[in-house]
Amino acid sequence: MPLPLFDAIERRHTYLSPFAAKKVSILEDLKGENLRFSEKESVKKEIEELCFQADIDLFLNEDFCEELKQVDYPLGSYSHFFLMKLQLFARRIKGLPMASIMESSSAVGLLIVKEEAPLQWVQCGQLFEQIFLEVTRQGIKLKPYSVCLKEAQGKQAVASLFGVDAGIPALLFCIGYPMT
Repeated sequence: MPLPLFDAIERRHTYLSPFAAKKVSILEDLKGENLRFSEKESVKKEIEELCFQADIDLFLNEDFCEELKQVDYPLGSYSHFFLMKLQLFARRIKGLPMASIMESSSAVGLLIVKEEAPLQWVQCGQLFEQIFLEVTRQGIKLKPYSVCLKEAQGKQAVASLFGVDAGIPALLFCIGYPMT
């Protein structure tokens, strides 16, 4: 049975490639009470490192790996994802250069919720959908990057990087123009 939406994930322009070196001019138009952006290289590097460490912790977690095996439908659909992660880990271990999606982006965005509650998560998802649709309409690439927000320590680190003193970091994403 074909699953065109699932198959499209690997072909979308937000998936694997780094961003083009071009500033996004609409960031000011998108900002709001629950949305922050940072164009600082230091923030992007810190978040990339937080996400990398969170990936390692997840792959060392046997329960997480078992859960992934159970949702692997159609069978083998996560193969590409796992190979990409293994290549990333291997390149880092060998000290080889890596194309950094996070660092090549124009900015990193953060959505914030007031509290960890179902209604807040839904509203956050709705805002993210609106942002994703708007940037896609304008030919801008967006890639979610939230693995480091899975644990409280990651949320605290991201909140500190963005200067968030009220609210909880809920969703991170890179934004920029796609490579052409």
